[in-house]
Amino acid sequence: MLARRSVVPGGWEYLFKFAFVRNPLDRLVSSYFHFVQKPVKPDESSEYQHCYQALKAHHASHADAPLEGFPEFVLTDKLEELMRTINHFRPQVYFVCDPEGHVILDFVGRVEQLDKDWEEVCRRAGQEHTQLPRTNVTRHRPWGDYYPTLELRRRVLSLYYWDVDVFYPELWNEVTP
Repeated sequence: MLARRSVVPGGWEYLFKFAFVRNPLDRLVSSYFHFVQKPVKPDESSEYQHCYQALKAHHASHADAPLEGFPEFVLTDKLEELMRTINHFRPQVYFVCDPEGHVILDFVGRVEQLDKDWEEVCRRAGQEHTQLPRTNVTRHRPWGDYYPTLELRRRVLSLYYWDVDVFYPELWNEVTP
C-alpha cells in the first residue's frame, strides 16, 4: 500500500509488482535481533531511536537468560506497540494488501524459498536471473529455538493473524491440537 502512493498516477497498473514475505515467527526473531545488534543511526526517526534504546535495554537486562530475553519480549505489551509504530514489526499485509486484505501485487514470494521465487520474479519481469546477495543478516539461533512453548507461538501467530491467514495458513497447524 505504501508503494502505490509513490507511483505516478495511472502507472501502477502497468508495473510488475512483487514483494517477499517471511514466516512471522522467523521475522519477529530477526527484527528483535536487528534492533538489539545493530547500532542506532543518528538519522533514524525518534520512533526508531526509541525502539533501539528500549530493545537494547530489554536485551541487556536479560543477557543471562537462555534465550536472550526474546520470550519475555513476546509476552509484553511492547511488541503490540511496536507493531503499530515500527515497520520492522508491522504485519506484512500492511505493505502488500489493500484495506480489505486483498493482495495488490502480481507476485508474492517467500523468503524461505528466496532463490526459487526470485527466479520466478526475474522470469515474469523478463530479466536475466541473477543471484541475490545476502545482506543485513542478524546473528541468532534458528528461529524455532526462541519459541520453547506453544503459548509463545500462539501469541505471535495471533498478533500476526492476517499475515498467517494470507501468506502462511499452514502455520495454524502448528498451534492447534
